[in-house]
Amino acid sequence: MLRPSACVDVTHIARLNLQALVRGGCINIEMFPPGHYYTSKTDKLTRFYNPAWFDVAASTGPIDLPHLRNTFIEAVKKRMMADVPYGVLLSGGLDSSLCASVTDAPHTAPRA
Repeated sequence: MLRPSACVDVTHIARLNLQALVRGGCINIEMFPPGHYYTSKTDKLTRFYNPAWFDVAASTGPIDLPHLRNTFIEAVKKRMMADVPYGVLLSGGLDSSLCASVTDAPHTAPRA
């Protein structure tokens, strides 16, 4: 039977070993961007998710801000359906602040 004091945190050891390899110049760690995959055949990252809206030049018309607002409100309301009280965790960013403001009852009705 193992005693808790005898257990070793393997993630801590792995992190220390990786830090030593990076500092020593043995390996290079880079960010793996979302929506990409890596293949060793080309030794490159390739974007697999490339929607048409990703390019701003592909837009076909002006931004419809009232439609954008109403769609956002409806998306938040759709995820608020619960049988129990709910809370909002804020990261301090704009997106979480907007979601929190929509959850406030007077603002949940979309405006025309």
